[in-house]
Amino acid sequence: MSNAARKKRGAFSVKSHVEGRAVAGRGVGAVQLPEGVKFYKFSKKGPVRIDILQYKTSRPELHSHSDNGLWYEMTYFIHRNVGIDNASVLCPKATLKKPCPICEYRNSLDRNDEEDKKKIKALYPQERQLFNVVVHEDGKLSDVMVLDQSRFGFGKIIDDMVLGADEEDDHYQYYPDLKDGSTLKINVDELKGGDFTYFGAASIEFKERRVSYDSSWLERTIDLDSILCEVSYEELRDMFFGVGSHDPANQQQDDDDDDELPAKPQKSQTKSSSDVSKSEKSSPKRGVIDDFEDDDDDDDEPPAKPKKKPPIDDDEDDDEPPTKPKVPAKSAEPKKRVPVEDWDDEDD
Repeated sequence: MSNAARKKRGAFSVKSHVEGRAVAGRGVGAVQLPEGVKFYKFSKKGPVRIDILQYKTSRPELHSHSDNGLWYEMTYFIHRNVGIDNASVLCPKATLKKPCPICEYRNSLDRNDEEDKKKIKALYPQERQLFNVVVHEDGKLSDVMVLDQSRFGFGKIIDDMVLGADEEDDHYQYYPDLKDGSTLKINVDELKGGDFTYFGAASIEFKERRVSYDSSWLERTIDLDSILCEVSYEELRDMFFGVGSHDPANQQQDDDDDDELPAKPQKSQTKSSSDVSKSEKSSPKRGVIDDFEDDDDDDDEPPAKPKKKPPIDDDEDDDEPPTKPKVPAKSAEPKKRVPVEDWDDEDD
């Protein structure tokens, strides 16, 4: 189908959004799925085919724009190994444009001190993305699942392909559209990141989608805006500074370990909670973090001081917990599978 025909049909295009985020910053998050919904993870080497589908957004203000109330991904940001439980928590500043005590502590460190520079860099929240996906399995379509990936290791690859597409491949921009989208063929491999390995996308190809999804699939996709677990400012502050403990429900384990670990604040550099402003006068636009070092390769750095190298382990709880600064204690206030035409990969 030609792009002119796609435009005439009103096919959903991601190109303007990708162009906009190409100059934006980065961000955070923790996720809790609705009952009965599963995460999809890359679990072995080899090709997999998935379709990324649109969903009805309940919070369009979180996105650069939405097309008739529909969107296709949720970008969020997380601080990792927070508190005595080593939790991964949503960064309210980068994700929701709300004050974040961890970001405030980061901003209070001395940028001229070499040790503080390392901690400042490590305390930046890590950017991730959520997608509604349908997986092609043994000639059938799976139920809708949620794919949670580092943007650097997945979403950025797709964005770069959309931005770099020539006229012949300009249809890439419509890949999440229900009727006129593309299937993504993902070549999964065991990737190396420092002292660890994980299964991730070694390469991605756009393929002609051989099934068309009708509007009823919008009732099956998950509202990704509603599954982020927001922690209050006070609770996040107490978690970070070691006051009490926190056990987030259904804490999502990262699919890959290509993000940096948070810093380990030292007692000599501790500032009391009264020294750190509870609110920041200016909250940057979602995904833009002030003074962020815009280097996508940061996501690919190994975690700091891992206990030992697992063969393939994406459990973030294996990371060494950070040392917390000492501060005055303060109390914190299955569906039926649809047959689909068999794939013929011989010409791929």
